[in-house]
Amino acid sequence: MSSRIRSRLRFALVSLALLFLICAEPAAVFSQEEKKSELVDAVREYKINSWWQSLITDRLMSFKLSAGIWSKMLEKDGWGVKTTSNMADEIGEYAKQQGWADLEAVESANNNDRNNNKPQVEQLVDGLKNKISFTLDASALKGSDSEWDLVHRYMGTIGQYLSDGSWKPKQKVAFITLVVSPAVKDIAVVVSNDGRDYKVTAPAEIEPAEWDSKILKGLKK
Repeated sequence: MSSRIRSRLRFALVSLALLFLICAEPAAVFSQEEKKSELVDAVREYKINSWWQSLITDRLMSFKLSAGIWSKMLEKDGWGVKTTSNMADEIGEYAKQQGWADLEAVESANNNDRNNNKPQVEQLVDGLKNKISFTLDASALKGSDSEWDLVHRYMGTIGQYLSDGSWKPKQKVAFITLVVSPAVKDIAVVVSNDGRDYKVTAPAEIEPAEWDSKILKGLKK
């Protein structure tokens, strides 16, 4: 092969590579903070008559999600906003049961003057930061329907248990992290030595038998 042909071949290959880079779709780039802000706004819209659920979502809940799971979470009329709003309700109920704050009562005081009562509610929610929180980590998931089905059901089960009055954490405070991962095959719950932090790890690719009872049993440790 002559040097001229080799030179032309190299030029053609470089040109093709550049064309591919120009035409290829850019990788999805997103901000966890921006997506969470969208979720907070969606919860506020869903709970149109009250502030406190969106404030809990903003200040007491954290999310580390893949782009695919964020898409499911923010889907209009989907399970994501409903499940998040329900979790906020359940965190508020747990706070009420512990005597920390009755957010609905404070927000609806003075003849249901919710807008003017909002600053007091914000102070109460901020006061809960050292008592309770919920974190969802589904950052390793692709966002398939089957994965999402498990994610929101795991989340819903934890929230219901939090608010039904039967859970009595040793320290009353509860910092809960739910990790949904494709790398595990069954439920695992780890409680910190001081009884404050609860980490629930759950599988994304299979639905383990009696997973709900395993979560609840683990939280009772």
